[in-house]
Amino acid sequence: MDLLTSPRYLAQHTLSEKKKLPSTITPESALREQQCCLYLAVPPSSLPPSYMRMRTTVEHHVAGTMKRTVKMVPKTLKSVMFLEIADGAKETIITKLLEEHCTTVEACQSVLELGISWVASSEDPFEVSMGWLILRSLEEKEHTKNIPIKMVEMLMTSNNFQHNRKEIPLLIAWCCKQNFSEDIETLLKQNAINVMCRTAGCSVDAVVTIVTLLREHPICLPIDFTSIMALSEAVVVCLAVTPLPEPRKLKTFYEGVGEVQEFLRYIWMCAGAHVCDELALSALKVLYSAISNTGYFNNLMECVMLDKFVISPALASVLQLIEPHVMSFAVSGIISGDLSEEILSSALNALCMWLLQASCYPSVTHWVLQLFNALESEGRYSLLLGVSENKIDRLFIALQLPLLRDGVAPVVWHMLAASQQKFIFHKIVARIPSVALQLKKEDSESSRQCLQTMLDMCHVLMDRFPGHDSLYQPIVTVIQDCPSYTRGQFLNKNGPVWAISPVLPSPGVSEVSTTGRVGLNNLVNTCYINSVLQALFMTRRTMLSTGRVQPEPAWDQALARLKILRHRS
Repeated sequence: MDLLTSPRYLAQHTLSEKKKLPSTITPESALREQQCCLYLAVPPSSLPPSYMRMRTTVEHHVAGTMKRTVKMVPKTLKSVMFLEIADGAKETIITKLLEEHCTTVEACQSVLELGISWVASSEDPFEVSMGWLILRSLEEKEHTKNIPIKMVEMLMTSNNFQHNRKEIPLLIAWCCKQNFSEDIETLLKQNAINVMCRTAGCSVDAVVTIVTLLREHPICLPIDFTSIMALSEAVVVCLAVTPLPEPRKLKTFYEGVGEVQEFLRYIWMCAGAHVCDELALSALKVLYSAISNTGYFNNLMECVMLDKFVISPALASVLQLIEPHVMSFAVSGIISGDLSEEILSSALNALCMWLLQASCYPSVTHWVLQLFNALESEGRYSLLLGVSENKIDRLFIALQLPLLRDGVAPVVWHMLAASQQKFIFHKIVARIPSVALQLKKEDSESSRQCLQTMLDMCHVLMDRFPGHDSLYQPIVTVIQDCPSYTRGQFLNKNGPVWAISPVLPSPGVSEVSTTGRVGLNNLVNTCYINSVLQALFMTRRTMLSTGRVQPEPAWDQALARLKILRHRS
C-alpha cells in the first residue's frame, strides 16, 4: 500500500480538517495533482525534489496506525472528496483505496453503508457517482451479502430522499439483487406498490429495473383485487410521467416502455380474466385524467410527491392493451360524462400528438377516430372543428414520413371530409405542393395511394370553395405534373358534416365554381338546407305582413324545389 493513499494520511491532510504537514514538505499547489499521481504508481518523467522528503515524512506519520485502517476507510473516502484535485484523480484514488482495503467483512460493511448513503442522500452528482462506484466495486465480494435490512426498509418507505428520487429505484433493485433474503422478500411484498410509486418520474431504465425485479419475484406481487388495481394504476402513472430522452435514444426508450407494457399485461392476466376489463377501465381512468389534466391524476401525483412533470407519449402503450369492447364502452362513458369541452379538447389534442410521438402504437389512430365518431353522433361539432384547426397542419406534414403515414392519414382525411370547412382546408393549402412532391419522390405503394387521396381531396375542396385561383394555382400545377393521376372520389363519408351554421357569401361577392356548375355549393348538407329554408320562409312571411311585396309564382316554385332537394338529401 502506498503511503499517500493510506487512510491515516488522507484523513489528516484534507482541507476540511485544516491540518498541514511541516513546511519543509508542504507541496506547491501546482504540483499537488502531479504528486497524487506519483503515489498511485503513475510517475511523471522526473520526480520533484520534494517527493522523497514528503514520502519519508508520511511514513513517519503513518507508522503504527495500520491496525486502525478498517475503521478509517469510510473517513478516508470522505476525505478524498475534499482534496483540491480533479475529479478523475479523486476517482482513481478511491478505486485504489477500495482495492487495497475492502478485504474484510467489517471494511466492506462500513464502505457499503457509505456508498448507499452517498447515492441516496448526496446533493453532489459526483459524490452520487462515487457512491455507485463503491457499490459496483463490492458486487463481486461475498462480504456484501449482509445488507442491513433497516437500510433497505428506509429506501422503500422513507420520504427523505426526494432530491435523489431517480436513484432510489435503482438502489432498491441493487440491494435486492445482492441478497434476496426472506426478510427482503417480505419487505418487498409489503411495499411493492410503494416502490412502484417511487419510480414515477424516473427514467424508463429505472422503471424497467423495478418491474423486472417484481416479475422475477412474483411472490411479492399483491393478491387481493384492491391492491392489484393500485399496483396497476401505479404502473400507468409511471408511464405517464416517464421523461422522453434525446431523439437518438428513442428506440431504446420505446423498447423499455414495451417491457413495462408487458408487465402491466402480466399483472392483469395474473388477476384473472373475470377482472381484466375492470383493471383496464381503471387504467384508462388514469390515462384519460392525465391527458385531460383533471383532478384524479393530480391527486395521484400528490401521493407520489411529484410536483413537476410532463405527460409522456409512453402512456399511449396502455391503449394497445385495451380490447375493442372495452374501448367502445370507455368512449361512450367519456362522451356521455359531464365533462366540459375544454377537458375533451385537451384529451383529443393529446391523442393527436401521440400520432406523431408514439407511432409504434397503431391503436391510437383507432381511439382518435372512435372519439371523433362519438362526438359527431352527439353533434359536438365546435369541439371537433377546434381540434382539427389546431392539429391539421402538423398532422398533414407528417404524411411525408412513411413511419407516421399509416397512423396519421386516416385522421387527416376524416378531418377534411367531415369538416368541409374553408378555414380547415386553407390551413394546409400552402403545404400541399411540398408534401405531394415528397410523396412523388418516394414512389412507394403507400406514397402513391396517399398522393391519389390527396389530389382527390384537392379537386373536391377547390370546387367546394372556389374564387381563390391564385391560392390554388400551385396545387393545379402539381395535379398537372402527375400524368398517372386519375380523378376519383374523396368525400364519400356517410356521417354528418361538422357544420355549426350556414356560411353565406358576403353581399356583392359572386363566386364561380371551377367546375362551371352554377348553384349552391353545399346542398349535400341537410343542416345547411334547413337553415336556407327557414331563412326564406321568415323573409317571405315578413314581406307579406308588410304588404310591400306580392307573392309571385316564381317564389313558390323556388320553395318547392328546395323542399324536393331537402327530401332527396
